[in-house]
Amino acid sequence: MIAGARASLLGALVGVLPVLVVASALDGARAAGVTALAAVIVVVQFLVGLPVEWWGLRRADLTGMSLVLAAYAVRLALLGGLLWLVLAWNAGAVPVLWVALGAAVTTFGWIGGMAWNARHGRVLLAEEVRA
Repeated sequence: MIAGARASLLGALVGVLPVLVVASALDGARAAGVTALAAVIVVVQFLVGLPVEWWGLRRADLTGMSLVLAAYAVRLALLGGLLWLVLAWNAGAVPVLWVALGAAVTTFGWIGGMAWNARHGRVLLAEEVRA
């Protein structure tokens, strides 16, 4: 779980850094700050979900899947609410594009890091020996 989170966090950072540079160059430090705030909100949303997913995926019944899906729905609602607050706090001082781009690129970077880890990570396989 730690290696996956590390790869995902690296993917998110690699994705959002160019956006931060461009936002800073085009619209100033406030645009970069709003973009970074949106990125941090997305990363925290993913990090908070890791323990729930870890526990839920260890269960082989419907309870684990239900818990993971319910937690995901709650996290998405909170994510939307927090991004809405960032937009309200921003109040038009910075284009909405930077909030949306910061959240989207961070999400795609996180998922890209997960995919990279799934492709390159080691998975232990254990088979039962049948007599």
